[in-house]
Amino acid sequence: MNATEPTPWDAYREQVLEQLQAAGSAGLAQGKLINSKKAAVRKERLEWLAALVASGEIQSQKKGNATRCWIQGRMPVVLSQEEKADEVLRAVFPEQRRGRLFTVAKIRTELLKGEGIKEPALQTCLRVLEQQGVLLKLTEGSRALYAYAPALREWLGLVVSNEDLEAKQAPIASKPVETKSEKVTTGQVIEAYRKVRIHSRMPDIEIARLRDVLGCAPDDLKPTVLELCQQGVFIPGKGDWSFASAPARAAAILIQNVPYLFVRMKE
Repeated sequence: MNATEPTPWDAYREQVLEQLQAAGSAGLAQGKLINSKKAAVRKERLEWLAALVASGEIQSQKKGNATRCWIQGRMPVVLSQEEKADEVLRAVFPEQRRGRLFTVAKIRTELLKGEGIKEPALQTCLRVLEQQGVLLKLTEGSRALYAYAPALREWLGLVVSNEDLEAKQAPIASKPVETKSEKVTTGQVIEAYRKVRIHSRMPDIEIARLRDVLGCAPDDLKPTVLELCQQGVFIPGKGDWSFASAPARAAAILIQNVPYLFVRMKE
């Protein structure tokens, strides 16, 4: 074989990536990518597709007996009610009058009007947004009131000095982890994101949660998370550094010297 001639694996990999790139968010059925009736060829191509999924170059999803594949980052994500509420509230809360308070009923009937969000999903979403420091929960008797936290802090004049801010944003040294230091792959990180997302039912996942699932040191995870952000697969989220735990800060990535605690997979 000529030294410049691609191997069967290289040729098949290039063909699959070109097909999936052209298919976009529609993806292709796995059978179309295998495209052979010979048992030996089918077996080999199934193994090659599995290798492409493991490397993070393509994504796949199985429903029943059918498997569909996409180029990395193009697999459609069906939003749950919690995710839909999260997406809408993150967009509309910053537009509200500074210092305005909302009851749960007002949020549902005014900010989420026409979205069809049910009460349990809304409560889950509000709890997560509160934990991430996006919303501030206040109580008046038995009634809960919510405000957009950044605007309320500004309104109340809760401003930290530059020195305090720099100290808070300084990455915290991670504790030693008794595991072999090895950079995780993009495929492993994406798989960990999906597992956590299924459990939390929210799109914004703390990077520290990914580290817990993968069982790796923060410094082995951060380069891969940054790589996925640069590729446009992940969208980084700052979160609220003042509310972040020590493990969460240790796993934060720095982009232009600004710490980001969360990531969300781009649809």
